[in-house]
Amino acid sequence: YVFFFFFKQKTAYEMLRSLVGSEMCIRDRYQRRVHGEIKLYQKQTMRVALVFLLACALLGSAIAARQHYLQCDGRWAGDSLGNSNICAIGCLMSSVAMALNDMGRNCGGPECTPQVLNRWLKARGGYQGNLFVWQSVQPLGLSFVNWFRDPNVLAQQLAQGRVVILNVRGGSHWVLADNVSGRAFNVRDPARFQNAYTFDQVVDGGVFTKNRLIMEEIEELELLLNEMGL
Repeated sequence: YVFFFFFKQKTAYEMLRSLVGSEMCIRDRYQRRVHGEIKLYQKQTMRVALVFLLACALLGSAIAARQHYLQCDGRWAGDSLGNSNICAIGCLMSSVAMALNDMGRNCGGPECTPQVLNRWLKARGGYQGNLFVWQSVQPLGLSFVNWFRDPNVLAQQLAQGRVVILNVRGGSHWVLADNVSGRAFNVRDPARFQNAYTFDQVVDGGVFTKNRLIMEEIEELELLLNEMGL
């Protein structure tokens, strides 16, 4: 017996149709892949842009907001503080206000001025009589560490990025230390007595750590972006 098998040969038209179908599948897969890569790129770009903008905003607030507040500024000089007023005994509180404003902290107003901080403190037990309670500003981002008498230790604390408030003029006045030059502290004096005090002129000083640093703020934003799928 002889068997004949007939195989139908595809016409050119049928082959063309199958090729077109294959091409379309390949093109669809390629387009989906490219579209996915574009979406991923867009997410990554948005993420980088948001983190960059936050870093710029935080750095900008720390630089542009730098102020030298005077305790006897007419806008708040007569505001009550204990049984006196800011002009008379507000040097320590005004120094803390400058430090908080440098950090971009909001203590109840666009700027953390002595007037605004004084109101915030009075509403939250920030004073004992005429005395400033050092631990009271922790909710605003400053954690009190301790007092130090050695000016060399205070200089080291300042170099480590901590906030240092110096007690000067025989122990009767407080100023915010900015940096050290040789054997002297460059300061912002809320009474504008001096721009610098030598190590020998410093009685002691109080030190704060900054609760939240810029990198911590950025890490928090990145966690939020992860939750949002960005």
